[in-house]
Amino acid sequence: MMPNVNLDSLAGPRLLDSVGKVVEASVEERVRLRKATTKVEGQFIGMLLKQMHASTQKNGLFEQRPEAATFREMFDEAVADSLAERGAFGIGDILFKALSRKAEEQSK
Repeated sequence: MMPNVNLDSLAGPRLLDSVGKVVEASVEERVRLRKATTKVEGQFIGMLLKQMHASTQKNGLFEQRPEAATFREMFDEAVADSLAERGAFGIGDILFKALSRKAEEQSK
């Protein structure tokens, strides 16, 4: 039979607080990494949309006005961000997994 040992009395509140902060920092870093990788995916999708529009013919009523180009850029940015948030291409997930593994290896 194992004796009852109060771990709080052995470790002390300071050590437990430190461990808790380390865990919180790790979670916070993972959240920041997820946001960054999602943003990278959004930038990539945005570049694809920009190249797609650059390769099309420029004719029609709206293509000749400078306001149309501004509207298209804003629309493309919104579409790219929306697709990235949903992980539509999976680039953000791949980056997140690879960078998470690399960070874990470096912390060991």
